[in-house]
Amino acid sequence: MNLGSNEIYRLLFYTDDPRFSQYRIYDARLQTMEEQSKICASYIRACCDPEAVKIDPICDSIGGRLHIAAITPRDGFNWVSGFEPISGDNSSGIREPR
Repeated sequence: MNLGSNEIYRLLFYTDDPRFSQYRIYDARLQTMEEQSKICASYIRACCDPEAVKIDPICDSIGGRLHIAAITPRDGFNWVSGFEPISGDNSSGIREPR
């Protein structure tokens, strides 16, 4: 099961590589589930960047509309606002995987 590119993760979060600067939104002060979800979405968008495919071919299979859910002991399963499924919509702007 593929969970993304380790190399893109490293470049995004552990370097200042300018190819991924537009996706670098990490801030340790971001604590809410929605804020953390934006960081996850940014990583996925970085993996969908054409430059990412040149670095790691696994990125060619990543793309489509982002869906992010939060699962907590108290509230169970809930879609994160802005990342819930929308029937027939692909307006995320992310390239479809090949």
